[in-house]
Amino acid sequence: MSRGGLRAEVKLNRSNILRAAGGILFVLASAALHYQVKIEMAGRRGSAYNRRGVVKGGSRAPDFSAVDLQGRSVALAEFRGTKVVVLDFWAMWCGPCRRAMPALQELHEEFRDRGVEFVAVNLGEEPGRISEFVEENAYTFRVVADRESAIGERFGVRAIPLTVVVGTDGRVKFVSTGAGQTLKTRLQKTLERLTKKSVSRGSADRAEGSI
Repeated sequence: MSRGGLRAEVKLNRSNILRAAGGILFVLASAALHYQVKIEMAGRRGSAYNRRGVVKGGSRAPDFSAVDLQGRSVALAEFRGTKVVVLDFWAMWCGPCRRAMPALQELHEEFRDRGVEFVAVNLGEEPGRISEFVEENAYTFRVVADRESAIGERFGVRAIPLTVVVGTDGRVKFVSTGAGQTLKTRLQKTLERLTKKSVSRGSADRAEGSI
């Protein structure tokens, strides 16, 4: 092999090694950040998050009632039989939570007229600061300030961001911790499936009523 060819091969191998090392560092950084969020959640909320696990798919979703940032009441039971509910547990101090918000807004705009209610449940922060953040970013989904994390405790939140989808039957259909395009795609597919079922049931009910 010529000296020029050898230099090119060494350069190529070095480039591959650098790319591989970069990928490994990205994975490690992501894992470290997720672990840090878990630790901070435990530190901020005490041992309540360690006494129970997060809600499981297929289980009945714990009911709750609260008031959103516009002063409107929000009760999970009120959506039963009529709407699919997407609950997003988050906080402003959580970087992955903030990065997940634009995707949540996009899905809210896509599904809000298809029988899906999006409720972002902020854990432990001051409503005034939350309102400033929401207005600054022009988010239009409903936001609840869970000051004492009572709703979070009902759902067994141990790490954020946590996304929970509750079907019209009041049961949990989807649970996922974290953010990113993969989560958005999975959530979108889940909502497509659930809203199609709702439309089919509504059509069947109308057909039965017309007989």
